[in-house]
Amino acid sequence: MNPYPEQNRCGSSSLALASMVLGVVSAALFMTGFSIFIGALAILFALLSRGSGPLLPRAAAGLVTGIIGITLEIAVLAVSLIFMSPEDLQEYKQQLQEIYQEYSTESSGSPMALQEGSAVTTLFVPFSEWSYDSLTVRRCAV
Repeated sequence: MNPYPEQNRCGSSSLALASMVLGVVSAALFMTGFSIFIGALAILFALLSRGSGPLLPRAAAGLVTGIIGITLEIAVLAVSLIFMSPEDLQEYKQQLQEIYQEYSTESSGSPMALQEGSAVTTLFVPFSEWSYDSLTVRRCAV
Protein backbone atom coordinates (compact mmCIF):
# COMPACT_ATOMS: atom_id res chain seq x y z
CA MET A 1 0.00 0.00 0.00
CA ASN A 2 1.37 3.37 -1.07
CA PRO A 3 1.22 5.99 1.73
CA TYR A 4 1.51 8.79 -0.82
CA PRO A 5 -1.56 9.32 -2.95
CA GLU A 6 -1.12 9.61 -6.67
CA GLN A 7 -1.22 13.22 -7.77
CA ASN A 8 -2.62 14.00 -11.14
CA ARG A 9 -0.30 16.89 -11.92
CA CYS A 10 -1.31 18.79 -14.94
CA GLY A 11 1.30 21.08 -16.45
CA SER A 12 1.50 24.83 -16.24
CA SER A 13 -0.86 26.51 -18.67
CA SER A 14 1.13 29.75 -18.42
CA LEU A 15 4.30 28.08 -19.66
CA ALA A 16 2.29 26.32 -22.35
CA LEU A 17 0.88 29.63 -23.56
CA ALA A 18 4.35 31.23 -23.49
CA SER A 19 5.66 28.27 -25.46
CA MET A 20 2.95 28.63 -28.07
CA VAL A 21 3.54 32.38 -28.47
CA LEU A 22 7.32 31.96 -28.69
CA GLY A 23 6.91 29.13 -31.17
CA VAL A 24 4.70 31.21 -33.45
CA VAL A 25 7.12 34.15 -33.19
CA SER A 26 10.02 31.81 -33.96
CA ALA A 27 8.30 30.45 -37.06
CA ALA A 28 7.28 33.94 -38.21
CA LEU A 29 10.72 35.51 -37.74
CA PHE A 30 12.88 32.75 -39.18
CA MET A 31 14.71 35.18 -41.50
CA THR A 32 16.03 37.39 -38.68
CA GLY A 33 18.56 35.11 -37.04
CA PHE A 34 16.82 35.12 -33.67
CA SER A 35 14.58 32.21 -34.53
CA ILE A 36 17.00 29.63 -33.15
CA PHE A 37 17.03 31.23 -29.70
CA ILE A 38 13.30 31.96 -29.63
CA GLY A 39 12.51 28.46 -30.89
CA ALA A 40 14.77 26.92 -28.25
CA LEU A 41 12.90 28.88 -25.56
CA ALA A 42 9.60 27.68 -27.01
CA ILE A 43 10.75 24.07 -26.85
CA LEU A 44 12.10 24.52 -23.32
CA PHE A 45 8.87 26.12 -22.09
CA ALA A 46 6.81 23.39 -23.76
CA LEU A 47 8.77 20.68 -22.00
CA LEU A 48 8.73 22.51 -18.66
CA SER A 49 4.97 23.11 -18.90
CA ARG A 50 4.37 19.39 -19.02
CA GLY A 51 5.16 18.82 -15.37
CA SER A 52 4.51 15.17 -14.63
CA GLY A 53 1.31 15.09 -16.66
CA PRO A 54 0.60 14.92 -20.36
CA LEU A 55 1.65 17.65 -22.78
CA LEU A 56 -1.01 20.33 -23.03
CA PRO A 57 -2.29 21.23 -26.54
CA ARG A 58 -0.84 24.75 -26.34
CA ALA A 59 2.52 23.33 -25.31
CA ALA A 60 2.39 20.85 -28.20
CA ALA A 61 1.70 23.74 -30.59
CA GLY A 62 4.64 25.65 -29.10
CA LEU A 63 6.88 22.60 -29.40
CA VAL A 64 5.97 22.03 -33.05
CA THR A 65 6.19 25.69 -34.11
CA GLY A 66 9.47 26.11 -32.21
CA ILE A 67 10.93 23.15 -34.08
CA ILE A 68 9.60 24.54 -37.37
CA GLY A 69 11.15 27.96 -36.66
CA ILE A 70 14.55 26.45 -35.85
CA THR A 71 14.41 24.19 -38.91
CA LEU A 72 13.52 27.09 -41.22
CA GLU A 73 16.31 29.22 -39.75
CA ILE A 74 18.90 26.49 -40.25
CA ALA A 75 17.64 25.89 -43.80
CA VAL A 76 17.92 29.59 -44.65
CA LEU A 77 21.46 29.73 -43.24
CA ALA A 78 22.49 26.59 -45.10
CA VAL A 79 21.05 27.75 -48.43
CA SER A 80 22.60 31.19 -48.08
CA LEU A 81 26.03 29.70 -47.35
CA ILE A 82 25.74 27.18 -50.19
CA PHE A 83 24.77 29.74 -52.81
CA MET A 84 27.07 32.51 -51.58
CA SER A 85 30.03 33.12 -53.87
CA PRO A 86 33.50 33.09 -52.30
CA GLU A 87 33.80 36.86 -52.83
CA ASP A 88 30.47 37.48 -51.09
CA LEU A 89 31.47 35.16 -48.25
CA GLN A 90 34.77 37.01 -47.82
CA GLU A 91 32.92 40.37 -47.80
CA TYR A 92 30.45 39.01 -45.23
CA LYS A 93 33.30 37.85 -42.99
CA GLN A 94 34.96 41.27 -43.33
CA GLN A 95 31.73 43.06 -42.36
CA LEU A 96 31.33 40.82 -39.31
CA GLN A 97 34.94 41.54 -38.33
CA GLU A 98 34.36 45.31 -38.66
CA ILE A 99 31.23 45.11 -36.53
CA TYR A 100 33.09 43.10 -33.92
CA GLN A 101 35.96 45.58 -33.85
CA GLU A 102 33.57 48.54 -33.60
CA TYR A 103 31.85 47.13 -30.55
CA SER A 104 34.95 45.77 -28.85
CA THR A 105 37.12 48.88 -29.17
CA GLU A 106 38.19 50.25 -25.82
CA SER A 107 37.96 54.01 -25.49
CA SER A 108 37.63 56.28 -22.47
CA GLY A 109 38.67 53.45 -20.15
CA SER A 110 35.35 51.59 -20.29
CA PRO A 111 35.62 47.91 -21.24
CA MET A 112 32.37 48.05 -23.20
CA ALA A 113 32.92 51.37 -24.96
CA LEU A 114 31.80 52.03 -28.52
CA GLN A 115 33.51 54.22 -31.07
CA GLU A 116 32.86 57.95 -30.99
CA GLY A 117 29.87 58.92 -33.14
CA SER A 118 27.94 55.71 -32.67
CA ALA A 119 24.47 55.72 -31.14
CA VAL A 120 25.79 55.14 -27.64
CA THR A 121 29.33 56.37 -27.17
CA THR A 122 29.98 54.51 -23.96
CA LEU A 123 28.17 51.95 -21.86
CA PHE A 124 28.11 51.55 -18.10
CA VAL A 125 28.31 55.28 -17.50
CA PRO A 126 26.02 56.62 -14.77
CA PHE A 127 22.79 57.98 -16.17
CA SER A 128 23.47 61.39 -14.61
CA GLU A 129 26.45 61.81 -16.95
CA TRP A 130 24.37 61.33 -20.11
CA SER A 131 22.83 64.08 -22.20
CA TYR A 132 20.44 63.70 -25.08
CA ASP A 133 21.57 65.60 -28.15
CA SER A 134 19.67 65.00 -31.37
CA LEU A 135 18.74 61.42 -30.44
CA THR A 136 22.37 60.45 -29.79
CA VAL A 137 23.43 59.61 -26.28
CA ARG A 138 26.75 61.29 -25.57
CA ARG A 139 28.89 61.44 -22.49
CA CYS A 140 29.03 64.90 -20.93
CA ALA A 141 32.41 66.53 -20.55
CA VAL A 142 33.51 66.53 -16.94
